[in-house]
Order: sequence, then structure tokens, then C-alpha cells
Amino acid sequence: MESNNILLVEDDQQSALVYKDILETEGYKVEWASTATEAREILFAKRTPKQAVIIDLHIPEKKSTLADTAHGAALVKEVKTNLGSQFPIVVISGVRSKKVMIEEGLSDFRNFEIIEKPIGGTIIQTLRKIIPEGKK
Repeated sequence: MESNNILLVEDDQQSALVYKDILETEGYKVEWASTATEAREILFAKRTPKQAVIIDLHIPEKKSTLADTAHGAALVKEVKTNLGSQFPIVVISGVRSKKVMIEEGLSDFRNFEIIEKPIGGTIIQTLRKIIPEGKK
């Protein structure tokens, strides 16, 4: 498989390393951001091309605000606004439900999936489902 460039936005380093290993084993090239601010820099300031973004629903804005971890939904909305409504996003969360998507204002997006932690092999199946064929 040709490498897909993926941005992983996850504040927990141990989880990020596990997810990164799973993705890289399947041939994905993974860049990791631990905060919403870092993710924005990679996606919007550097304009590093990505085929998809995986976002933890409960990430901090900055490293200094680790107790404030509700910025994943806002980041999803920014990505969809800036990179297009069809841009593939996977949200990872401790809770997988339509209720979470509705509460966070994410229920109307296309090319969007939410999966429950731990992600394991589910992430690979989900990425294959949402990344358009021409982008693989």
C-alpha cells in the first residue's frame, strides 16, 4: 500500500505511541500532535498535506491547559471548515454514541467516524472506509 499521511491528535503519549505503531505497521505515515494548537500548526500553518486526521475528542488546547480537555470537537469543526466538508476525520473517544456526536455538534459531517477506545484494528478498517480511493 502506498503511504497515506495521517495526523494523529492524542494527548496521552502512551496511547499515541500504540496507535502510531498500529498505523505504521499498516503502511501509514503518522505525524503526532499532542494538543489542538499543535494540530492546527501542522494542518493550517505548515500546510502539511494529510489524507486524514484522527482526533481524540478530549484533547487540551495547549500543554499548559491539560486539565481543560474539551477541544477535539472544536478542532473537528475547524478542519471541516478549512479543509472541506469531505476531508476524512476519525474521532476517538471513551464513549461511542450518536449522543456524543449530537452533543458536540458533529452529527452532520460527511467522511466522519467516531470510534471507541481502545481503537486496535478498528482504526485501520475505519480509515480504509473514509479515505477516498484516489488518495490511497
